[in-house]
Amino acid sequence: MALQIDVRPGPAVDAETLLRIAASEIDGRCAASIASIADVFVAYASRPGLAAHLASKALAHLVDAKPLPFYSPQSFVIASHQHVLLRGNLWMPTASLGPLRSREEEVFSYHRAHDHNFHFLTYGYSGPGYETELFEIDPSTLTGAIGDRARIVARRKAVLEPGSVMLYRAHVDAHIQRPPAKLSLSINLMFNHPALTSQEQYWFDVESDHLRVTGYPEGNKISRQAQMLRTAALLPDASVREALAQISRNPGLAPRVRAAAV
Repeated sequence: MALQIDVRPGPAVDAETLLRIAASEIDGRCAASIASIADVFVAYASRPGLAAHLASKALAHLVDAKPLPFYSPQSFVIASHQHVLLRGNLWMPTASLGPLRSREEEVFSYHRAHDHNFHFLTYGYSGPGYETELFEIDPSTLTGAIGDRARIVARRKAVLEPGSVMLYRAHVDAHIQRPPAKLSLSINLMFNHPALTSQEQYWFDVESDHLRVTGYPEGNKISRQAQMLRTAALLPDASVREALAQISRNPGLAPRVRAAAV
């Protein structure tokens, strides 16, 4: 399951300092290494006035006709360096969702079990925080196919309360998020290491002692790659066909990506 991290943050740091340390001193493939930067992460994420600063910065983009930092209706980029990303997430209560409620719940990933193909730390900044049902799974039986089943090793429920820190481990920790009672904000420190992001991320159905793969998040990198390759395969060009053949034989790519190149 995602790990609750006890922290002792030091003096406040800015985003640039946090990202520099994370990119140069932390092994983005190793959850234990990432846990070691939790104190520095919270020294940034717990700064008073951070939410107001981020909001004014985003509004300045709009005033200056620059692209907004949001890459989904709820998630926005704070800063990034190499493979490390600082992200903010807004969590809306169900009562605030509009007529397209089911679609908006998909955007927020509410009520759907899923894992992640990257390690990340998350900090409850404000609001009561989303509720989550946490699962630790054995991913060794997952091949990338719909219908694969992963054994549940442990499970519990938690709330990302203000001031709490959790570490989500790629491919091992899955969860179901449920809406908070009031608007909430969390801050993530994400390690998008290619060794992990080249593997699948899944939607699951929960069975009594297993999670069963039902699909893949449409917006993740592997889904985008697979769609691009299916489109490229329609081009009647010899060089494209040769590139697709090379991709189909590359063992470093996800099986779904290799299959799309055939």
